[in-house]
Amino acid sequence: MKEDNKFSATIYDPVLFLAINPIRLAVMKELLQYKDKSILDLCCGTGNQLKLLSKNGFKNLHCLDISKAMLKVAQKGGHPIEIYNTDATKTNFDDAIFDIVLISFAIHEKDRKTQEKLVEEAHRRTPRSVYTRFHWLQCQLASTSV
Repeated sequence: MKEDNKFSATIYDPVLFLAINPIRLAVMKELLQYKDKSILDLCCGTGNQLKLLSKNGFKNLHCLDISKAMLKVAQKGGHPIEIYNTDATKTNFDDAIFDIVLISFAIHEKDRKTQEKLVEEAHRRTPRSVYTRFHWLQCQLASTSV
């Protein structure tokens, strides 16, 4: 798995913010009732989804990405988010440790085998719900609601 692209990390938010922010707001709206739940964002990139949640009162936030450059951006702003630099397809977290796992803007860029590993890892980390903006994936997952 490719680890870093420093250039992408520097331009990701300035270039994509206006297009992606409405989706991030929609995710937050759907999660508002779960402010006290533990949330993990797999392949978090620059961490803006969890930064938005943090600004809106969410407390138990965790994110991970394989890219050190993306995580360097994620660390900016002093938000109380636990940040991990690891491969999202094979984390060291215990099984069923998080209430909600988010996968946003990551699945489409991966090959099929990596997509499957990512989804399997997400399900292993939460007993309740994996949230993704890809409807076809939601239909394939046998998730229960939080």
